[in-house]
Amino acid sequence: MISRQGPPLPQSLSLHTERLGPLPLINHFLERLGLDALLQRFVPTDDPRVRLPFALGLGVLLRSVLVEREPIYRQQETVATFAPQAFGLSASGYQVASPPVWANAGLVWIG
Repeated sequence: MISRQGPPLPQSLSLHTERLGPLPLINHFLERLGLDALLQRFVPTDDPRVRLPFALGLGVLLRSVLVEREPIYRQQETVATFAPQAFGLSASGYQVASPPVWANAGLVWIG
């Protein structure tokens, strides 16, 4: 049994774990292919009412299908179990929406 020695940890600290799986490897190859830039170039989002750029949505869908071959209607559950940064979501201000909102919008802008 391992015992911890030293001052007690502050109660304000917490542990937050996120799943990465094969996403770093997948992202490496997608970056080398320049897929995100190609999607932005050939699948533009011209409508200002769109909350999620089409290129970003397609990138999330592609990554989720490559990571876990789930049916399309279960993509929200797949994406929610992984670190959002690995899908390019939180860095760009998007996060996975809660299930009621997901049915209407997919992903939502948070900031």
